Amino acid sequence: MVDTPSLNHSMNKAIKHYSSMFFLPSLKKSLLLLMLFCIGFIGFCYFLLFLSFEGLIYSLFLGFSLFSSTLILDYFISNYILRTDPIYILRRTLAVSIFCWLIWFIFLLLGLIFSLIFDPLIWLKLALLGFAAVLTFRFVIFLSTSSLGTIQSLVSSFIQPLANILILIGFWETMFTSIHFTFFPFLIIFSIISFFSAALFLFLIDQIGKKNYDVHAIPLFRAFMLNWVGGLNAPFEKFLEKLGKNALIEVMIMKFDSFKTKAAILVPFVHPGPFKNIGSSLLPSQLKYEFEKKIQL
Repeated sequence: MVDTPSLNHSMNKAIKHYSSMFFLPSLKKSLLLLMLFCIGFIGFCYFLLFLSFEGLIYSLFLGFSLFSSTLILDYFISNYILRTDPIYILRRTLAVSIFCWLIWFIFLLLGLIFSLIFDPLIWLKLALLGFAAVLTFRFVIFLSTSSLGTIQSLVSSFIQPLANILILIGFWETMFTSIHFTFFPFLIIFSIISFFSAALFLFLIDQIGKKNYDVHAIPLFRAFMLNWVGGLNAPFEKFLEKLGKNALIEVMIMKFDSFKTKAAILVPFVHPGPFKNIGSSLLPSQLKYEFEKKIQL
């Protein structure tokens, strides 16, 4: 008979191994990381531009505002805009935002260095470039992985970076100088450039799969993510059925016989997989089960 506990233990070990490729922090750690980036790193950069007690107060308010904005909008995205998407629960949406803040922080740190050497306004200009980089990244992520419509993906990509750049501009005006809407046209221009850059990138990736395997790469990747993250088999199985073909496969058996069969080696001429519960992943356990039934007759 099939040793079910042993089989489940082996499957769990395999899943744990493969899951390490998609490791994400827990919700608690995500909140702490988000707080560290917004209040710690971003707020500290802002404070270094305005070294004063007033600057310290404003930097704390800035960090808390960015943290609150990110958390509230991520909650809104997960529970309303992408509510029916099995991938984007709050923890994963926060993970995307944390990586976005890492990208943005690099631009803000460079802006801080150049601002201290040259013109303080450079910090805000680099913040706008960071906005464009983050927006491009979010367009790529949501358009390639969300199983919902394009509109939901675009809104999920856009609203959070827009809110945060407006907060940065607002705090800049309170401490330094009025920019008289000088930078607002750049928000529109950068948003358009970011969208078309992301769309072009995804189109080129998609065409590679179409050219080499006659399968669109982005829907295939989306189906893979739905299986790996959401546990949905059907989308990915459909692609595998298109790529696969029916064939009779030999199975070699090396049996160690005496009065009663105690051991046997079964070697199918096909690699089980590709992973988890997709394709022929259960082939080894099925062969074991059928062989044990046969030798017990």
